[in-house]
Amino acid sequence: MLKQLAEFAVSEGIAVELDGVWPDYRERKDLAEALRVLQDNQIILLNNDPAHPTVTFQVEALRCWLRCHLLTL
Repeated sequence: MLKQLAEFAVSEGIAVELDGVWPDYRERKDLAEALRVLQDNQIILLNNDPAHPTVTFQVEALRCWLRCHLLTL
């Protein structure tokens, strides 16, 4: 999922429309759960606008999160 988001994010801080990445976004419970985990860890910022749900991908936050979690494994 992170790879797909990163492919659609041209640069850090760019909003990516979720319907463009996953057309059936609202019907998939696993996506909602995964996005919640990413949002809780501040890797993405979710704008859950009913007409245009978007996510802002935070590359630097992802790097920090991976560094912290990979060092503890």
